[in-house]
Amino acid sequence: MKRVWHEAIRRLRGKRRSAAGAAAAQLAVFLAGAVSGSIVQRLLLRTDSFRGAPNRWDLFLPCFLLGVLICVTPLRVQTAWHFGLLSGLLDENDHGFLADSSRLWLWRRAVRVRLLSGICLIVSAAPALMLIIAAKSVWLTIPAGGESLLPLLTVLHLAMLAAAAVWLPLRVFAAWTALPFCFLKVPHLPAVKILFLSFRLSAQQTLAILLTRLICLPAILCPFTACYVLPTLLTAEQIRAERRWRHLQPRRTGRFSHLELHAD
Repeated sequence: MKRVWHEAIRRLRGKRRSAAGAAAAQLAVFLAGAVSGSIVQRLLLRTDSFRGAPNRWDLFLPCFLLGVLICVTPLRVQTAWHFGLLSGLLDENDHGFLADSSRLWLWRRAVRVRLLSGICLIVSAAPALMLIIAAKSVWLTIPAGGESLLPLLTVLHLAMLAAAAVWLPLRVFAAWTALPFCFLKVPHLPAVKILFLSFRLSAQQTLAILLTRLICLPAILCPFTACYVLPTLLTAEQIRAERRWRHLQPRRTGRFSHLELHAD
């Protein structure tokens, strides 16, 4: 983890102002989305949309979230592209292919990848959520007095299974960090293959990725340090994915044959 972080600092040396500008724009959009989300939540609570018959507010929240995802995706693509160029992780072939491609074409494909990854995260979190709900339901059925050893053991087993199932969405989240690099390298591939490649490039690095994110979270939440830490974090994640990318390049036979470079 330290090697990748120091490598990101070295690559961004002398380019901090440009990287900080891109990070500030991304943070501003995230802040606007958070404020808008809180306003929408208050409106939904005031209208009691979750009580009684369905109404138009029940469709507003998912449509709003989908709209935010679509609006933020172009900024994510351009920011990852900018950091890739500043750090030298994108070669001339990558930059040439991206520069010759239509922006709408790139953004449309990026939205597909983001939607697929979001669906994958929701599906991966479903088992843990269902186990937690089942454990809570069994806990509520335990009588106040009397023999309750069997229900308690059931709750304990369900809680242990839920704790183990939490690892699945964390693994998907770790693959998210490799998505920007994967998309910039092979934007012409189908969304499923790009998502599969992100899992390959983040394999056996989930703990390192989560620990790095956890350590950087307080600095990212602080406006005075976010513009310095966020570019380093995103660049470090691209460097980690790029190293795995170079490791997988010789493996062009069998089921990894479709991971060839698009410049070959």
